[in-house]
Amino acid sequence: MFCCIIIYIINIGPANIQSRQPITLGAWHQIRAVRNNIDGELYINDDTNPVTGQSSGTSVGLSTSASTYIGGIPNAVTIPSRAVIGGGK
Repeated sequence: MFCCIIIYIINIGPANIQSRQPITLGAWHQIRAVRNNIDGELYINDDTNPVTGQSSGTSVGLSTSASTYIGGIPNAVTIPSRAVIGGGK
């Protein structure tokens, strides 16, 4: 079984949010990750009840100067625009 995991570190402790439903290799999935301050949400496909998590500590900012990494995608692959990878608020 494979799953989707998002990890972000805002303070001293990472938020590690793992999908409840398995990810089928070779199939398309819609994955939405939302972060608001220290709180995070992960939606898979048509899930209306997200998996949630928090980064520990008191700071709420996240540096966006570092690259975003999407695991499992080879470096030589160009991510198509229809993947709708957007920025934050």
